[in-house]
Amino acid sequence: MTYKLLIGNNFILGNPKKVKFNDSQIFSMDEDNQGPYIKW
Repeated sequence: MTYKLLIGNNFILGNPKKVKFNDSQIFSMDEDNQGPYIKW
């Protein structure tokens, strides 16, 4: 499954699994048999 993230006015392309800001992880994304999910 491909996706794009929109955070503020910024698109994050390339199916990111983790999103970091200032060396701190904001959230991570994964997928299991029930579908995609976000972990804070």
